[in-house]
Amino acid sequence: PPPYTSYYILLQQAMRYTSFLRGSFLATCHVGVAEFACVHEVCPWEATGTASSSLIQVSDGRPRGKAKGRQEPEVAEEVPAAADDKILREELGNVRFNPFRRFHQVSFTVMIQVLIAFVAFGASRSMRWYLSPKGSEGEWTATWTPRQFLDEGKRDSPTYIPLDVDIYGAAVSSCIRDMQVLSLGSHHNADESIRSFRVVASLTMLWACMAAQGFISYMVASELSSVVVLKFRRLYDSFEVAVYAPESLTLTSNGFHRGIPAGFQPVGFADLAPSQMHTICQMPFANDMFLLIILFIWTLSCVVDLRRALCMLMDFTVTMPVAALKDATVVAEGDDGEVGEVTIVGIPMEMRAFLTAVIFIPRLVLDFVILFLGCRWLLSTSDMGDLILNAVALEFLLVLNSLVLQALVPVHGVNGLERTKAISSSSRHESAVMALLATLSWALFASSWCIFYVYFIEDVLPDYQWDVHAICNAWQNAIRRSK
Repeated sequence: PPPYTSYYILLQQAMRYTSFLRGSFLATCHVGVAEFACVHEVCPWEATGTASSSLIQVSDGRPRGKAKGRQEPEVAEEVPAAADDKILREELGNVRFNPFRRFHQVSFTVMIQVLIAFVAFGASRSMRWYLSPKGSEGEWTATWTPRQFLDEGKRDSPTYIPLDVDIYGAAVSSCIRDMQVLSLGSHHNADESIRSFRVVASLTMLWACMAAQGFISYMVASELSSVVVLKFRRLYDSFEVAVYAPESLTLTSNGFHRGIPAGFQPVGFADLAPSQMHTICQMPFANDMFLLIILFIWTLSCVVDLRRALCMLMDFTVTMPVAALKDATVVAEGDDGEVGEVTIVGIPMEMRAFLTAVIFIPRLVLDFVILFLGCRWLLSTSDMGDLILNAVALEFLLVLNSLVLQALVPVHGVNGLERTKAISSSSRHESAVMALLATLSWALFASSWCIFYVYFIEDVLPDYQWDVHAICNAWQNAIRRSK
């Protein structure tokens, strides 16, 4: 009926020009109203059966009618900017195939890291020379040796820090504290059955959270990205066919074309449609430096959880003293007779093995899996604008462990976890050299991983030639000259 058709037309315009409505509740409503209209043979879309939303496709084969006496408004499609054909061919004629682009990019990123390290070293030496006490002849009177900095890390008294307020910290605290109470046989606040249930519940929530993180990562990287990956491969296949001579084309194991450098003909890019040129040049592979920066930021997000996992593993398996389970914790008395801080001072060897096998190792494996699958999802993003949004969206996988704790654990349980401390392998007293080396090591790991994944092990575009960047630069120059 006309009211529903009018609603659909208005929402169609909103869906086209308001991106945040896509995929929302209104997007579902507008398809539902349109389906109701089709039942009355008043379909507001064309006979092709494609809805205006880019996320929803309708092709059920039912007859599509049109409203009587009403003419559909024609909506102009957004046409990407096109370059003048003559100027474009002139720019493309200057493009040359660079078989060493991957080597150049890897060398360039490595040189940037080395340059940053040298600048930091020179700045620190200059600052030390300027601020250090000097004698009458202008020479340093303060002396130091690397052994001096290493000795600073040695301390007589251990340092205790609070456990992480997340599902991992809750599981470790419950396993140690509740099992200690069970080993003693009684407790004035809870009986043995409640303590046993708390241990089982904390481990169940932990493994359920880890299973959810792993499952979502797998679905995002394999199932959801499979359509985009196939689109990328077909698009790059058409690009290779256009810019290489027919006799210089070969087939990959997946049946897609790859060109031989001897048959490189960049002028053939001008024969593609403007929409194809725009889509190809919006691929993340078209600007690999931008892609590396986004992947580096995502890797740093994963490094935060990796550092916590490694620190917890070192604290409870290496630094923590060996003690009987009944002597595992020391409880301080708080104000008004309430329980104060709880300090974990030692655990038996059996508890170390149990925590390592059930919590620490699975957490490390899951972090690396999320890092790998997240990189694959980012590489299969349709355009560079969505690349940033997808990197931000993946962050929720890493904060899910804190979200589960805050949502499911009672408030007094969270407060008790905040009062629980354990020995730490690192503190403010540790060697300045070791702290600096740890920072540089993690930065080196993050950058090396991004370079290794993008240039050597990515499987979104197998046998990628790294030949899109130069052609897209020529295409963008042609557009600027045409304007």
